[in-house]
Amino acid sequence: IRRNKELDQGLLDVGFPLAAKGISPDHPHRAKSGLLALNITSKKAVISANKAFKSICKKTGSSYDGIWLQQMHLGGVELIFSALREDEF
Repeated sequence: IRRNKELDQGLLDVGFPLAAKGISPDHPHRAKSGLLALNITSKKAVISANKAFKSICKKTGSSYDGIWLQQMHLGGVELIFSALREDEF
């Protein structure tokens, strides 16, 4: 989500609770950079997280491309998979 006018539809599409992730190519590890907020349960909390993410990027001189909203599944097990392409491999 890049604009506030996209937020309402994004919240309808994703639902609560959700995870919010600040998108910046300068911060590949969002959690280490403070660009991750979990268990968000309101629009107000999403707006607050977005402001915090923008502030972090501004302080570090990083670009900020928007906020990613992702549904959270409470309980159970979560699997995170990441893949990179390495030219020398």
